[in-house]
Amino acid sequence: MITSMSDSTKIGVFVHLLDIIIKVCRYFPIISLFLASLNLLLAVNDFLANSIGFGILHSLFAIGGFIFLAQMHQIDKVHPFEFRSSYNKIKKTSIVGRRSLK
Repeated sequence: MITSMSDSTKIGVFVHLLDIIIKVCRYFPIISLFLASLNLLLAVNDFLANSIGFGILHSLFAIGGFIFLAQMHQIDKVHPFEFRSSYNKIKKTSIVGRRSLK
């Protein structure tokens, strides 16, 4: 039998899930670099083991991973992530209330 969870338990689970998502996103470039490097190592191993098809496949995945990392780094230089996304620094207004902040 499935028991229902209380609202406070649901909120606690939601907060815990958000915490996990924030931690994964914080280390996403490192995770992406690791996976692209792993694909490169697998491609070298496949070529040395005379498995040309899998070597080409892993090479394509590695190239795609490194291109993704380069684009992510380029976007990060142009538009750095800010935690205060609801605050517009140019107009000094809040997006939520549309009131002038002085």
